[in-house]
Amino acid sequence: MSEGGFASKALGWGVVIGGVVIVAGVVALYSPSLCLFDLRDITVSGTREVPPDRIRHLAGLRVGDNILRLDLSAARDRIASDPWIRRVDVHRLLPHTVSISIVEHRAVGFLRAVDDETWITVSESGLGVVRAVSPPSGLLEIRGVRWPGLHADELRVLEALAANAIGPPLFAAVEFSEANGVRLYGVDAPAVSLGPANEAWSRIDTLAALLDAIMPNDYQTIDLTLSGEAVLVPR
Repeated sequence: MSEGGFASKALGWGVVIGGVVIVAGVVALYSPSLCLFDLRDITVSGTREVPPDRIRHLAGLRVGDNILRLDLSAARDRIASDPWIRRVDVHRLLPHTVSISIVEHRAVGFLRAVDDETWITVSESGLGVVRAVSPPSGLLEIRGVRWPGLHADELRVLEALAANAIGPPLFAAVEFSEANGVRLYGVDAPAVSLGPANEAWSRIDTLAALLDAIMPNDYQTIDLTLSGEAVLVPR
């Protein structure tokens, strides 16, 4: 057989195989009676505050639907509507799974709303992620500012405190004051002075190391406003 004949035969087989693949894809896509690509499992990862079942509910995906026809972009938008959600990725894992990966906002404290009747849990980006009629537990109370009213320097301080796990049960509140700067308070904890908000964030790593090295309850005050020096006053 000539070289041209081989090429023609190969082309013919390519057309046939391509046609079969296309037909199989169309059948799988539009034939509900077939279970080649039915959705059987929705996996959720990365959640702390939002229950996985709520993520699945927000996604609006139904087990048994054809996975190739799911509108994952719409599912992503519905999930992102929850105030806790910072980022969400939704992917098909053929043949039967949709994977949802979540990154949540980090709660860094809470404060009173302007109406003085509700409490707002604040994230690291300054968003109010929860409004409640009672203060949440396990977070610093933010004093000296009202919601909405947090500035970039104040958020930077709050994020640094959260990153260093400085908060309850040792400290109950952080206060922002133009006159006294940033201060930490607790029932049996020392009152800690960190200086103005635009400088205080840079002293929080030092505070964390100091708290690890001492018995905090033995001290009445800790002053870190002097550059490179901590002043501790015993009880």
